[in-house]
Amino acid sequence: MTVVWLFVSLSLLFFLASFSFQNQFVSAHSYYVSELVCSGPAKESLCTDEQQPDIRLFRGLPDEPTQVKEYQARYVSAPFAWLLAQSHSPSDTLREVALKTYVIKSVLAAALVTFVIVIAAYSRELRPIVLSLFLVMFSIPYAVFAMSGFYHASIASLAVLTLLVTTRLWFGYSHKRLTALTLFTILFALFYLVSSTRFEALAALIVFVLILPLTSSWRRTLSSITWRMYLALLGSLTTATSLAVFTNDVLKRWMVGALTGTAQVLSRETADQSIIVGAIGDAGLSVLALITLIDNSTRNIGAQFADEARQLTSTTVGPIISVALDVILRILAWVPILLVAFAQWRSIRRALRQRASFQERFMMLLPLLIWICLFHFVPMFARTSWFIWYVMPLLLCAVATVDHRELISTSERVAIVIAGSVNVFSMIISNQLLGPLNIGGITLSPLRFGLVLMILVSLISGLTLLLFRGAEKFSFAASNRISA
Repeated sequence: MTVVWLFVSLSLLFFLASFSFQNQFVSAHSYYVSELVCSGPAKESLCTDEQQPDIRLFRGLPDEPTQVKEYQARYVSAPFAWLLAQSHSPSDTLREVALKTYVIKSVLAAALVTFVIVIAAYSRELRPIVLSLFLVMFSIPYAVFAMSGFYHASIASLAVLTLLVTTRLWFGYSHKRLTALTLFTILFALFYLVSSTRFEALAALIVFVLILPLTSSWRRTLSSITWRMYLALLGSLTTATSLAVFTNDVLKRWMVGALTGTAQVLSRETADQSIIVGAIGDAGLSVLALITLIDNSTRNIGAQFADEARQLTSTTVGPIISVALDVILRILAWVPILLVAFAQWRSIRRALRQRASFQERFMMLLPLLIWICLFHFVPMFARTSWFIWYVMPLLLCAVATVDHRELISTSERVAIVIAGSVNVFSMIISNQLLGPLNIGGITLSPLRFGLVLMILVSLISGLTLLLFRGAEKFSFAASNRISA
C-alpha cells in the first residue's frame, strides 16, 4: 500500500510541476508540441499554418491559443509522440490534449521513479549509486518541470537512470529464471523507450554498455555467468535499437550520421558566431565544452518568468524579488551535483591507493577518461554545444560507470536537503510569478499551489522513509529465518 501511495503522490507532483515549465507553444519546444499534436486524431482541428499568440494555457489569461503551428518537422521522438497522440480524440481541445499528455507522462515518470526507489529500499548495496543518480538528475528543477511536458528530454534521461539501476540489478539478481525474464523484459522496454525519444540518450547508453567490461565492479565479479548476462544485455540493447531504427527514419539518419561522422547539430553559421570557433574551427567547441554547458544552463536565468511577471502584475518590487530568488535557487541547484562529484572523486582516490600497479590504476581510471574525452570531443565532431538536457544522459552513465562507493557520504545527505529545497521553492516562485492555475474549473492560487506542493513533498518523503524502514524490517526478519 505504501508503494501505491508513493506512486500516486509522485504522479501528482510531476503533473503539477508541468504547469510551471516555460511556455511550450511558442518557444523552441513548440516544434515538439507540433510533432505530438499533429500526429494524432485531433490534427485537423488543432493544427494550423499560422503562428499562435505567446500566451500560456491554464493561467486564466485572455486569448489563449486554441491551435498549434504545424512545422512539418519530425524528430527521433516521433514514435513516442505518435503513441501519446493515440489518447487524443478528434473533438479534443488544445487544453484537453495538453492535460492528457501531462497525465500520461506523469504516470510513466512516477512508475519509473517508484520502481527505482523500491529497488533502493530492498537492495542496500545499490543505495549509494541510486542516490547519486537521483541527485545528478533532479538537482536542477528543469528535470521535474519538463518531465510531463511535450519536450521529451527529461523523461528520456529518467529512463536512462532507471536502465542504469536495472542493469546493476541484472548482474546481481538474475540468477533465478523468473527474475531474469522479468528484468530482461524491463531492460528491453527501457531500451526501446530511450531509442524512441532522444538520440543523445541512446548514444550514451550504447557507450555505457560497450565499456561496462572495463569497470572495476565488473572485473571483481568476472565469471562465465557474468559474460552470459552481459551478452544478454547487449542483445537486448541491439534488438531494441534495431527495432527502433527500422521503424524510425529520423533515428536511422542520426545513426548513419553518427557512424559516418556526418551528424551535425548546429549549422555552420550558428557555430561560427563564436569567436573561438571562428578562429580555430569546430575544435573551439571542444575547448569550450564546460564553459558552454555552464553558460547555456545559467544564461538569462529567470528571464522567462520576469517577462510574464510584467504582464501579470502591476507592481515591480514583487517580480524583481521573485526573479532574484529564482536566480539564487538555480545557482544553488548545481551544489548537489558538485557534492556528488566530490564524493565520487574521494572514492576513486581511495580505490586508487589500494591498487599497487600502474596497470591496475590505469584500468580503473580508463572508464572515467573515456567519459571525459566524450564530453570534450563530441561537441567538435557533432558540431554542437552542451545544454544540460543534452549532457544529462552522459553524466548519468559516467556516474554509474565510475561509482566505487559502498556507503552514502555525509555531503550527499546534505545534498538531498539542498536539492529538495531548490525544487520546491523554484516551483513556488514560478507559480507566484505566473499567477493562479486554472485546471478544469479548479483554481489554485499561488498560495494554495504552494500548500498542495508542500503536502505532496512531505507525503513523498514520509512514504519513502516508511518504505525503507519496512524493507529493513523485512531483511532483518528474513536473515533471522535463515539463521534459524
